[in-house]
Amino acid sequence: FWRAGRYLVLLQNDAELRPTGGFIGTYAVLTIHRGGWFSTQVETNIYKVDNAYTATHDIPPPAPLRLVTQRWSLRDSNWAIDFSEAARTIADFYQVETGQTVDGVIGITAHAGQELVRSLGSVPLADGTQLTADNFYETLQYKIEKGYFLDPANRATNEPKQVIEQLVTTVARRLMVPWQLNQAASWLQTMLATKQVTMSFFDQRRERQAEERHWANRVDSQSQ
Repeated sequence: FWRAGRYLVLLQNDAELRPTGGFIGTYAVLTIHRGGWFSTQVETNIYKVDNAYTATHDIPPPAPLRLVTQRWSLRDSNWAIDFSEAARTIADFYQVETGQTVDGVIGITAHAGQELVRSLGSVPLADGTQLTADNFYETLQYKIEKGYFLDPANRATNEPKQVIEQLVTTVARRLMVPWQLNQAASWLQTMLATKQVTMSFFDQRRERQAEERHWANRVDSQSQ
């Protein structure tokens, strides 16, 4: 099912009331290379690409979003209730803002992240903290919203989600180990079944397979 290509991975906040996840603040690009090995690149501050884009482009957002922004960009592109539809809008914004294309979009909720840590084991962070499934939300919320800014030097840098990059990098390294990869495969199966992970691909064969397995969260407009 997986093949060489580039995939945009959205780290979604399932506590926010948006059909396909909350505000996109952090995302990763997963590149699967020929031969099966992969690499990841994490962007922890979406404003870097968004601000450069909105400085020269003025795209009106969907009407409900105009209460919070007058210019549509990548961070608010996951608006459609149908994930397959949202994925194409997300990929379009990503392409025009970065100049890069992707072969699919994957959404991963915070709960799915918590369960992955539970499956793979605790993750050591840069300051020595052990991130576990039990302290997952509490630790990340504190480090992103308060702990990072206790150092005055960090206010100028303004990258409070660096801890997310640490987490993703460590998890990606663990997935190079066969038995941990097997653990992750079991996790993925469960998360797809419970809609904590969603996938949409831009080739017809794989997108059809994703829809048949109910991974793409496609919404039947006739039932609305």
